[in-house]
Amino acid sequence: PGRLPETVASEIGAKVVEVDPLFAGDYIGSMRTNLEKIEEALK
Repeated sequence: PGRLPETVASEIGAKVVEVDPLFAGDYIGSMRTNLEKIEEALK
């Protein structure tokens, strides 16, 4: 990945959030966790 996400985020005043793309275990639970991370980053 490198520094590109951090560079873009810095330029536009955003945050970088890591989400789980593999959905280990419960799919709905993993999606909920990813959405909570995104929601928190948007605050």
